[in-house]
Amino acid sequence: MFTTQKDYRPIGDLAKSAVKEGCPICSILHQAISGFLASRPSEIQVPVSTQDQDIRFDFDREESKVYLLWDTEPIRVMSDEGAVVHTIHKLEPVMDIFISPDQAHLSRMFRVSKDSSGDIGSDASIALIKQWLEKCNTHESWLCGSHQDFEFPTRLVDVGNTSTDTESAVRLVESLTGTGRYMCLSHCWGSKEDENTTPYKTVKANKATHLQCIPHDKLSKTFQHAIDITRRLGVRYLWIDSLCIVQDDPLDWQREAAQMASIFNHSYLTLAATSASDGTKGIFSSTSSDYKSRRIECSLPAARDSWMRIPLWQQTKYVVHVRHAIQHHFLETVQEESSSWMFLGGKSRKESRLPLVQRAWVYQERLLSARLLHVFPNELAWECRCSQWCECGRLHPSRGIVQMRDNVYWTKYLLECVRRGEEPETTHPWFTKTDLVYDMWQSTVSNYSHLKLTYPSDIFPALGGVARQFGKLTNSRYLAGLWQDNLATDLLWIYEEGWREPGALNGRVPSTSSECRAPSWSWASLNVPVAWKYQTSMQRHKVVYLHSIMEFVEADVDHVYDPFGEIRGGDLTIRSYALYGVLQKAPKSRHNRERAEGPKFDVGLSPEEGPKRSRPKDVFPSDVVYNDWDYSVADSGLHIEEGTQVLCLAISAVSQGDYRRGYHAVTCLVLRPVAVKHNRQLYERIGVVSFEDIRLWNRLTGPDDEYINSEYGKIEEHDTPEKVTVIIV
Repeated sequence: MFTTQKDYRPIGDLAKSAVKEGCPICSILHQAISGFLASRPSEIQVPVSTQDQDIRFDFDREESKVYLLWDTEPIRVMSDEGAVVHTIHKLEPVMDIFISPDQAHLSRMFRVSKDSSGDIGSDASIALIKQWLEKCNTHESWLCGSHQDFEFPTRLVDVGNTSTDTESAVRLVESLTGTGRYMCLSHCWGSKEDENTTPYKTVKANKATHLQCIPHDKLSKTFQHAIDITRRLGVRYLWIDSLCIVQDDPLDWQREAAQMASIFNHSYLTLAATSASDGTKGIFSSTSSDYKSRRIECSLPAARDSWMRIPLWQQTKYVVHVRHAIQHHFLETVQEESSSWMFLGGKSRKESRLPLVQRAWVYQERLLSARLLHVFPNELAWECRCSQWCECGRLHPSRGIVQMRDNVYWTKYLLECVRRGEEPETTHPWFTKTDLVYDMWQSTVSNYSHLKLTYPSDIFPALGGVARQFGKLTNSRYLAGLWQDNLATDLLWIYEEGWREPGALNGRVPSTSSECRAPSWSWASLNVPVAWKYQTSMQRHKVVYLHSIMEFVEADVDHVYDPFGEIRGGDLTIRSYALYGVLQKAPKSRHNRERAEGPKFDVGLSPEEGPKRSRPKDVFPSDVVYNDWDYSVADSGLHIEEGTQVLCLAISAVSQGDYRRGYHAVTCLVLRPVAVKHNRQLYERIGVVSFEDIRLWNRLTGPDDEYINSEYGKIEEHDTPEKVTVIIV
């Protein structure tokens, strides 16, 4: 018997089972799969010579979807004993099978569903959106709360009272008093190099005109469609960034960027033009013929399975519907335990047809919005803080938000707690509110760092609204993307391996330069995806203990306007134990696989450097350095040379398991001197390193443990690394 994540069997077995055992379900599945493959979408390529016995399937009863495979390229199938017994090629979950409501007696086996409207701008689609709005408004959960009226943003587009208003009724309004409803548009601006795709904007010169009328012919197709939907939903006001922010007024831009949290948090509905790469594409689209269902008539013998509710004496014909499965790479993963960043413009790149989800600004808009309507190429999909729906019916409705494992929804939950002034709850008593908040912040940053920004200086403003809300939960000072009270963990960010773009190293702007967008100690200093080696969730699941051994002294971050927005630079002063060493190319090992950008470097501790002798490498063996992405000792045109003197500043002591078999390490920032300011040496971060030595861990974490001293040898007081105070820029 095969034991894999899915139980793939030859589809020929279905025909045999239908004939020999009289299984009606096998008969239906075989006829449905055969009918689907006979008229399959063009993108599904099955070798002509493939026979029924070569094609394998798995039927997911809960989802009513079929996975198909065939014998070509090797994917290992394991036996119960772990031996490789078969090689297969996975096609994908390519087929949906469903029934219409009049075939409800088959509903125990197949899902009742329907085709999508086929035209996203149709009256049927608008009726469906209204239905979803009503379901959300009347849901027992308090998480969405968007049926309430809120204060208006500074400016809005007035689309008129009804859908019959003329085009000239569209105008800009500002400083509205009172409360009411408005919608937001989330969209791609297009290429800044192509004037034909950049959206129409409000600037100082045309602001007065826009307050009277916004010319219809100046509006992109996306804007026109968004206005049409807003009118048909009975909402008068629409917020569009390019029109509601004066684009050539830096002060207005900074001021409005600082209001993003409230703008999207209070939106009645955010309309996401998810599949449009720019304004010329519009929002309305028609469902591809590949994703429209095919009617399959199935002939059955008299059924013997009473659970199907088919009379034993009745010879019957039944109708099922099959279609190419609509993939939900962006939304479906919200319900899975996998990392959601892979579906936010990340590693899989499967969402190349969904340009919007690859944009960094949009990630914030998604997190802050209580309700979003996604316009995908072949259907509409709904996402709010307590439910998900889509036209094809594959997304599960109404799941309790606190039970959702995905960090996107946990983050949405936390942000709604802030809005309502509620205390967040966790499902694990050993995982505190503080743990949850900092863990979700690091996950949010990791997701965000995989996405694209047109302007590098937007790195903080594009996440500023979310950061502002998190600040109300942490009650901690925000320091260039890190939190002062969590520095012992936040400082230990590393870049995600495998994300190096082809070509030469990019190199960050030196942290001493006036053009620097973030100091070297901040994850925002690198234009690459980042993660945390020791996250709070790892401490929860893997019983990892993280003990801070650094002391925060002071931080000076130079903000342009908003403490959660753009910065000019920043200094971080901390005090801790110092180990001095030199950089060298790391030997190949299980820790150091060859990667696209070349090997990592290692730290060899020098016994002769520093005010006090540091331990030689054979006393404190280091793990391989997690060097920052733009530093290497292997690339041509080195950013940093082998043999460079560095200072390793201890940040946290990490332990997992017991003394005999556990993991114990002191994790340090790897720093190099870069400049002298006011007679004080400044350092730049170039990586993170862990020294896996239980004696060093024991000496720096507090009172000596006698077992460690007797078993491994004691580090004497005079041999303890000295404490130093350093300024990192």
